[in-house]
Amino acid sequence: MPPEERRKLWVGVSRAGGSRRVTLACSVSRSPVRTMLPEWLQTVGQIFPVYWLGLGLRSALLPADAVAAEIGDSWRHLETAGMLGVWAVAGLLLAPSVLRRMARRESGAAMAERRQRAMQRVG
Repeated sequence: MPPEERRKLWVGVSRAGGSRRVTLACSVSRSPVRTMLPEWLQTVGQIFPVYWLGLGLRSALLPADAVAAEIGDSWRHLETAGMLGVWAVAGLLLAPSVLRRMARRESGAAMAERRQRAMQRVG
């Protein structure tokens, strides 16, 4: 589908959306800038979870005929769930070591001092 037809479809879907917040949430990863990027850069962008979150939101919130603007004319539900699952598992595996490393760099006295300063600001 040519970019101008995609834009017409997207504008039509945006106007039919009702809530501006829904339209904004769906348009974050579907901006016209994305279609101007080289294909290799679009592929690199699909590695990160923001793309897959946007695709999942669009598939849930947009009408069925909006699928024509997507890659391969498909919402790619299995790929979306798979990529988000991979990112969730990676985050769960990395979080303990990252948090341990952060805690090692701060002594108990420094933590208590920081807590005391925060309590003074609040109270």
